[in-house]
Amino acid sequence: MYVDIVIVVTAIIIMNVLSPSKNFIISLSIVLALGFFLLFYCFFTRASLAVQMTLMIEHILLTASLILMWLIFALIKRLLKDIEDLRRRVIELEKFDGASALLTQSEFMNRVSLITTGTKRRGETNFYLKFRVHVRENTIDAMHYIFAEALLHSVRHQFDLVTRLSNDHYLVFLQNTNEQGAHTVVDRLFHTLRHQLNLLDIPVTYEMYHEDAIDRLDDLSLKELLPI
Repeated sequence: MYVDIVIVVTAIIIMNVLSPSKNFIISLSIVLALGFFLLFYCFFTRASLAVQMTLMIEHILLTASLILMWLIFALIKRLLKDIEDLRRRVIELEKFDGASALLTQSEFMNRVSLITTGTKRRGETNFYLKFRVHVRENTIDAMHYIFAEALLHSVRHQFDLVTRLSNDHYLVFLQNTNEQGAHTVVDRLFHTLRHQLNLLDIPVTYEMYHEDAIDRLDDLSLKELLPI
């Protein structure tokens, strides 16, 4: 009886550390090893039928306990993994604006600050583009969805950053580029919008900023870019 308690306590400690697959192998090994030990014990000691039945019942109970513990620990570890995955997912979603791939303003500013530290050290130049979408009230949602998707496809996914400042304004950070590169992004965007909207006169205006003309990104986003 005391041996069973020691085995159970030891198994609890081990299962708390190892993975479910390893815990299953260990539990199976304990059950088989103890089963063979009891078999040889009863054989060599010529144990009575009553003793054999008692040992058999204890072995069955121990086996059931180990299986139950394995299931419980496997479930707990699975739940903890799911919780951790959800936590990482929430953290990732907090970086984006709604269901789109646009960055939130805070995440945008954090990334710009990190990137510009490196680009200044390497002597690279960056540009900002501010867009304003002019649409009728009844087409706001559709137009902004089309514009956001077109804008995201017009920039370099691994290098450039996009955020939405207000209902009508968007801000783009173009990393390691020049004025010609910034105009290329604008041309690509307007070409995509003309194709999708089937319009020659796209209801979008833009302004271009060189990073040297901006002292602080907060000033750019909160003073110059937000509509007055």
